[in-house]
Amino acid sequence: MSKQISRRGVLAVTGGAAAAVTASVAGAQTAAAAPRGRSTEQLFRETNSALVFIDYQPEMLSWVRSMDTKVMTLNAGLLAKYAVRVGIPVVLSTVAVQAGYNHPMLPELRQEAPDVPVIDRSTMNAWDDDAFRRAVLATGRRRFVMCGLWTEICLAYPVVDMQAEGLKTTFVADAVGGTSKEACPTRRTP
Repeated sequence: MSKQISRRGVLAVTGGAAAAVTASVAGAQTAAAAPRGRSTEQLFRETNSALVFIDYQPEMLSWVRSMDTKVMTLNAGLLAKYAVRVGIPVVLSTVAVQAGYNHPMLPELRQEAPDVPVIDRSTMNAWDDDAFRRAVLATGRRRFVMCGLWTEICLAYPVVDMQAEGLKTTFVADAVGGTSKEACPTRRTP
């Protein structure tokens, strides 16, 4: 039985940010699917998708220049909170914590998914790490909402590899960050 949550429920859980993201993504996907004769079952939904967070750590965050890091961190935390609340599988990953080079996951994100194990890697490309790959595949899902720091490396590399293996991926633009404004070309400078 799938968990259902109303727009009002999303607003109560997240304060509204995830509701706006969810509504805009779902609306756009449904509109795009209809003229092409695709089923709405092909869309990213809470019943067929998982949420993946890669390298939300202080060291990575300090290099993000593509957007306001406080807003980005808040948005990532709200996505995690929403996912946990409605039962969407979540995968959390860090890099080089056990090796002593980096700090653990940002507390703002970690507190939203406290029961989810964090997979620490030694690889730049998360998909190259066996434990990460197993965790992603263990969700039983084929669609993944990917969130990562940095967009141009830690997000891009696993996304390309996952797509090459037939998995569907997307990301939430205001919950990921790159090392420059150019690294996230969807950003518009006012």
